Amino acid sequence: MHSSGIRVSSQNRIDFSSADSSTSLLRFIIEKEEFTLSDKCQSTGSLSNDIFQLQSIISKNNSSPCYILFKPHQHNLWYFIFFMPLLCSVRERMIYSSSISSLRDGISFNCYKHNWNISSIQSISLNEFESFSNLNDNYNDVMSTDEREAQSNTIESQKSIGRSNKEQAIVGLKVKIDEKLKSALITLKLANSSNSVMMGLSESEILFVDSVMEFKLITEVSNRLSNEPRYLLILYSHIQPLTSNLSKKTIFIYYCPDSIRPRQKMFYSTCKSYVISIIKDSGIIIDKSLEFSDKIEINDNVILNDLYPTVNEKQQFAKPMKPGKWKKII
Repeated sequence: MHSSGIRVSSQNRIDFSSADSSTSLLRFIIEKEEFTLSDKCQSTGSLSNDIFQLQSIISKNNSSPCYILFKPHQHNLWYFIFFMPLLCSVRERMIYSSSISSLRDGISFNCYKHNWNISSIQSISLNEFESFSNLNDNYNDVMSTDEREAQSNTIESQKSIGRSNKEQAIVGLKVKIDEKLKSALITLKLANSSNSVMMGLSESEILFVDSVMEFKLITEVSNRLSNEPRYLLILYSHIQPLTSNLSKKTIFIYYCPDSIRPRQKMFYSTCKSYVISIIKDSGIIIDKSLEFSDKIEINDNVILNDLYPTVNEKQQFAKPMKPGKWKKII
């Protein structure tokens, strides 16, 4: 899964650098497509009370994801905590999971001791923290040099593509399905002429049918697109360019304008594979899958070129004659 595109701002770095030795907690949230510092706490002077303070901060908003930089009493390095409640929305799960690396590495590269992923308040206690910390410390102590190098290479590889294993796991998240979609897919499956189903995702995370229509030219379908992302399933009846035979192809198109917000783009990208699985489960075979960012590009010429790409024949060059074998000119 791609990174969300949200970047650490200069204010985020100022917030982090202004944390002195007595600061034990910094809580960041995503607000208006930006990382925002929402809470900052000083150490209480004891590990148990710092843990209780951490628990209290998360309890205030226990239904919303957040990132917490936590440096409890007598610890020199920060723990990077990713809190993702089990009942949060698909949209929040997607955007927060795809922004972990951006915040963690954008603020500071080498100030963290461990990454701690939490999904419930019950996971936050003195015993849980000590067990987690000791387990990871012991694991690092017994690692061989080769294992450390392999782990370092893996982390660097993950950073280079802007995602972690946790982030990759959310690809293909499921959403609710509008009942009208099932009948729309059946209509397209049984159609004898060109037909299309346009699908969208609502704020309440429901895959809905935007429109169902017959058409003669694909531009009739693309003209209905706006500046919102959409999934298109098209039964395309056409004449093959080379053979002039009548043919039908089923095409899936993911349309996502460049101008939309990163959160919305990530939401649609994350759910795309699930939408495709719904189509396949209905018995429809997809012959071609395409992606476009500009609706002008969705036309018959482009689609036909993608379905039947022209093969350029290699230019034949005459083999040079050997010296002394020149043809006699009469």
